Amino acid sequence: MPDSSSRIPTSRVLSHYFFGAYLLLLALCLPYLRRAWSPHLGAEAYAVALGLAQAALYLAPAFLLTQLARVLLLAGGGGREASWRRGAVYAVALGLTTATCVAIDADCLVFGIFGFHLNGFVLNLLTTPGGIDSMGLGSEGVTSLERAVVALGLAQAALFWGALRLARSPRRGRGYRFAVVLLVLVALGERVTYAVGEARSDASILVQADAFPAYFPITARRNLLALGIAAGRGEEVPEVDPGSSRLAYPLVPLRVDPPARPWNVVWLVGESLRWDALDPEIMPAASELARDGWRFTRHYSGGNGTRMGMFSMFYGLDGPYWFEFLAERRGPVLVDVLQQQGYQLGLFTSARFSYPEFDRTIWARVPASAMHESNDNYHAQDWERGWTNDRDRVSDLVAFVEQRDRAKPFFAFMFFESTHFRYYFPDASAIRTPYAKDLDLDELGSEEHVALSHARYLNAAHHLDQQVARILDALRREGELDRTLVILTGDHGEEFWEKGRRGHNSEFHEEQIRVPLVIRVPGDGAHEVARMTSHVDLPATLLPLFGVRNPPADYSLGHDLRGAEGREFSVVSDWSRIGIVGAAAKLTLPIGGAGFLHTNSLTTRDDAPVEDARAAYHATEPELRQAIADLHRFRRAPDAYEAKVALPRP
Repeated sequence: MPDSSSRIPTSRVLSHYFFGAYLLLLALCLPYLRRAWSPHLGAEAYAVALGLAQAALYLAPAFLLTQLARVLLLAGGGGREASWRRGAVYAVALGLTTATCVAIDADCLVFGIFGFHLNGFVLNLLTTPGGIDSMGLGSEGVTSLERAVVALGLAQAALFWGALRLARSPRRGRGYRFAVVLLVLVALGERVTYAVGEARSDASILVQADAFPAYFPITARRNLLALGIAAGRGEEVPEVDPGSSRLAYPLVPLRVDPPARPWNVVWLVGESLRWDALDPEIMPAASELARDGWRFTRHYSGGNGTRMGMFSMFYGLDGPYWFEFLAERRGPVLVDVLQQQGYQLGLFTSARFSYPEFDRTIWARVPASAMHESNDNYHAQDWERGWTNDRDRVSDLVAFVEQRDRAKPFFAFMFFESTHFRYYFPDASAIRTPYAKDLDLDELGSEEHVALSHARYLNAAHHLDQQVARILDALRREGELDRTLVILTGDHGEEFWEKGRRGHNSEFHEEQIRVPLVIRVPGDGAHEVARMTSHVDLPATLLPLFGVRNPPADYSLGHDLRGAEGREFSVVSDWSRIGIVGAAAKLTLPIGGAGFLHTNSLTTRDDAPVEDARAAYHATEPELRQAIADLHRFRRAPDAYEAKVALPRP
């Protein structure tokens, strides 16, 4: 740093620098502004105010910490000592603003692709072994992030160089002070607008604010209601909060009379396998299995991602319970019963058992020797090889069936990755052409590329089906098909921009939460069930076949799918929200402390706008109350959920 810079007031350099950093941050926030934009004057003005205020909010921690460093380091001191102290202050400013810009840029990338902001789910993704791999982005995504970090660091350095140049010409800085005052007024106006909109249940304002990450709402419903500005919401309902209470699972000890001739079990789960992939052309082996068993045509996963989908199907509970089961390393009673009856366990996955943390939940009590995973999955540079993991693990599963102890029943589980994004298959499995040869993230939204990537997905589903056929053929060769329960389903669905999203984990759209379900019980014959069913119904269906005499309510929230009892609604969830899929509507709302990231939403069951919001809320409220009661059922401290939150009324 030139010696002349030591004579420039540090405050002047920082003023220029943070003004430039603010403008850069505004540019990075443009994707949020575009999403918040609404084509009428009032909404446009609110979107602009929202963008200006949020950019300042994001920069505020870096600015305040830099000012603190300036006060602490530059109080007293002079000469060379002051010079290095100034350098330390500038380094703090550069480091903090660069980190802020990197975080916003990363959030824009995540939000643009997956539809959610950086949150606890993303942190878990980054810190859990296999998490980054599970996104299927490969090393190109890491390289792109590294390039973005370098580019933003260079941009900040350029801003600092410009700030030094500007600071050499003395100016009083009144312009900056005026800009700060104006920005404060804009931010206050934006918050007042939000408070009034929230009080009036103005969905357009709530949706606009939700486009920005870390939006901290300010509400004044009670005061505005007294002034006649707010609209009443009606009766309050308990807050949806998973809490941290201890588990009461099962509610009472299980009564089990093991069957004299126990069934074998083969449980097959396809990653991102949505319901309409179960088609005779795309999945002929699975379709043949469905013609000889129970096929459920309106079946819902327990979530829009692998974690909640798998959790719900093995535990028979709704997704928010996941966090306690993970903390307590508690497996499902379904696996407990299998182990108590001496089942030989063979668990196979083309991904890893560590992400999501199924080695600490579903399979927490299973010996490591029974678990077989792929350590070389997600070949980013050679991703046409990804399908080999499915073939290799199916070969392992077939060997397990052939080499087992025939005096004992067996349980085989297989998790397929062919239908995971980038959609893996060999050329010989292609039944839909043309198909996307490369899945460039920058082109995924184009109409042509959507069709090509969907064709690629269907080819991957066909390859998955070929592996299912290998397993069924092995059971026939071994003479075990008529002694084996076979379950085929998906962990969640996959969207191809039908409703504005790609992939999964972003919304509770039908494409992301509906999956196929086929259960073949030898001797039951063929049944096609059109009523609503859910993954949480699986333990209640299977445990009676293993001799469990308790009613399903003792250990799950589901119903026996082979019985006459149906369900009026299904619950789906992700890391921070639940969705109530009812007969008339679909209600989505945040759980716990996620309200600043997400707002409530209400649509038809098929994700269209509702015509009569008041009637839809009225119809859905009993289902929401039951869902909240279900979240209490298997916890020892239900009184922990006495906080209140009001449902919005139109």
